[in-house]
Amino acid sequence: MYNQKAIDILIYSGEGASNLCLEQTLSTFRTILGKNYSIMKVDANQLANEPWEKTTALLAVPGGRDAFFNRDLRGAGAYKIQNYVRSGGKYIGFCAGGYFGCSGIVFEPNSPIQVVGDRPLGFFPGICKGTAYAGFRYDSEDGSKALKITIESDAFKKQKSTEWVVESKLSSPYVYYNGGGYFPDADAYAESGDSEACEDKYKSKSYVNVLSRYPEGVTDPEDRTVSVEGAPAVIACHYGKGVAILTGVHIEFSSKAFDGTHGRTLKSEVLEKLEAGSYDRVDYARRKGYREDGGNAYVYCPD
Repeated sequence: MYNQKAIDILIYSGEGASNLCLEQTLSTFRTILGKNYSIMKVDANQLANEPWEKTTALLAVPGGRDAFFNRDLRGAGAYKIQNYVRSGGKYIGFCAGGYFGCSGIVFEPNSPIQVVGDRPLGFFPGICKGTAYAGFRYDSEDGSKALKITIESDAFKKQKSTEWVVESKLSSPYVYYNGGGYFPDADAYAESGDSEACEDKYKSKSYVNVLSRYPEGVTDPEDRTVSVEGAPAVIACHYGKGVAILTGVHIEFSSKAFDGTHGRTLKSEVLEKLEAGSYDRVDYARRKGYREDGGNAYVYCPD
């Protein structure tokens, strides 16, 4: 990617990033990677105007409200993020950050909180549709869930120009969900990774791995009577020489986020599942970017 050693992990903290999501993202990366990387916050102005790319190992965009990301990062900021990943960098988007990493978004259409439109990054050539589960309300836990996502084991084997290195078998974790989307047609993009449909305007290949899927209960937000079986919940989009992990679930959230300190509490059955699955969640989150020793958990091998 770059000759200079990448030692920073940047967490986007601009308007739209939820305070709780930002805190949980910072906490998880500090726990997993704090011994080997500098974990720091960054805003839209810094991404657009400062030379951050050469020293950055990973850029993370947390949950919140994607519309503000689109407003503030569209233009110079998004162009630099695209070029960073295309040149070998890594992006991870949680919930709203996952929506923002797609070519378009369809969020709660025909409702008072509707957000529908294109997005500038386009790491996933398709759209992100949400919410995956009905009942979402901003600043509320009414629609939150503890979901046991399934892991696509084949996604961690060598496929085409991509090699995923995993040291041991992963267990399906219970993870926090509240308002995230799913990625329609992700399987089709995985199967047609060499086609022109998977190239952006700069001719960057965008080959997709589906890493995890939602359990049952997902419905199409454009028609809630339509069930969506096997909906992709976490995908890896190989973009140029880099990779973008987009997730509709909050793999960065600890059950401790709901201990009452932040004024947010969960139903007891939801909290118990998150607490019981804490080890598997951290193990899963660790495999999405870098190991604690500073090496790649997943290694991208360009052609």
